[in-house]
Amino acid sequence: MLFDSGLAIFSKHPISRSYHLIFKKQSIWDYLFVSRAALYAQIDLGKGKNLHVFTLHTAPSLDDMKKRTQLASLLEEKVPTVRQQGDELGEFMTKLLDSSNYNAKTDKIVCMGDFNVKAGTLDYFHFANIFSTKYQMVDITKKGGKDTDTWEPTFGLVDDDGFPLERLLTSPGLRGIPQTLDFIFTDAEKAGESSVLKLQCDDAKETRFQCVSDHAAVECKIKA
Repeated sequence: MLFDSGLAIFSKHPISRSYHLIFKKQSIWDYLFVSRAALYAQIDLGKGKNLHVFTLHTAPSLDDMKKRTQLASLLEEKVPTVRQQGDELGEFMTKLLDSSNYNAKTDKIVCMGDFNVKAGTLDYFHFANIFSTKYQMVDITKKGGKDTDTWEPTFGLVDDDGFPLERLLTSPGLRGIPQTLDFIFTDAEKAGESSVLKLQCDDAKETRFQCVSDHAAVECKIKA
């Protein structure tokens, strides 16, 4: 009734096919306001090579919603909605790749977007397993540490004094709590490290209108 999923794919190379998926399973807090979805484009790189691009915007987890509104504390989920949407995405990928004569030797896959799951959680690994089991895709936003994997925050960013950089779109319960919700998965062997681009912001202490988004941008370079 109010919003779309905010998804788009731009390419300087020809897009030979494109499809979208509106998840059948929608969370109770999204149902009347926004249709969480995924978008696909098959990009012709020439010389028989294709890049299969998926981007998505899934539902916030129930734990996340409980920090946004007290009403969410009344709800319980046997199977998290975001995981069910992950399963739908996996089926969507298989259907499209099987119908495109996908060639694992010449074609590459990228899946990216606002997953709305925290890095390293069970919800995160649900997606990671879907991508790795069939297509050997890895998360290139993950940084290998000495003792544990780390991710650079993309949401809830703060300035040098710890003051939230975005307050208009970020719920009070989530402000100033840096976390990673945005990821890039790919099977491309020659994928460079990703980087988070912190958006230009107005003086955070003077105005509510600060950054143009509550998420920072994430970029990477992939050699096909």
